[in-house]
Amino acid sequence: MMCTLVLAVLASGCGASVLELDVGQCFDDPPDFAEVANVDVVPCASPHHNEVIAVVDLPESSFPGDAAVGDSAASRCQAAFAGYVGSSYDDSPLVLGWLAPSLDSWGVGDREVICFVFDQSGDRMSGSVRGTAA
Repeated sequence: MMCTLVLAVLASGCGASVLELDVGQCFDDPPDFAEVANVDVVPCASPHHNEVIAVVDLPESSFPGDAAVGDSAASRCQAAFAGYVGSSYDDSPLVLGWLAPSLDSWGVGDREVICFVFDQSGDRMSGSVRGTAA
């Protein structure tokens, strides 16, 4: 199964701050996933691109590099998948993505990884995937 690495960077924008996203919230794709500070949160009952399945913190330390942050995010998000969705990640049509700290945001104390899922077709989802075994 393919994973998508997405970096969060503190920047100006509109919508809800990615630092305020909670498990179970749904949001639409931002215009650019390269530097994400804000997203449009929508009710999960409405068509949406992504659903937050976990929010995890990386350990305090010096910035380990983008690759190490990505590896840690992938591992932590995949570990949270079955508990939220109710099926194995390997057996699911859902794809994992995450918003992870960048070097810049790490420097101001950001250690949070936002794990989310989306439909591999890129189509919008309707309803929550929590407990659906999708």
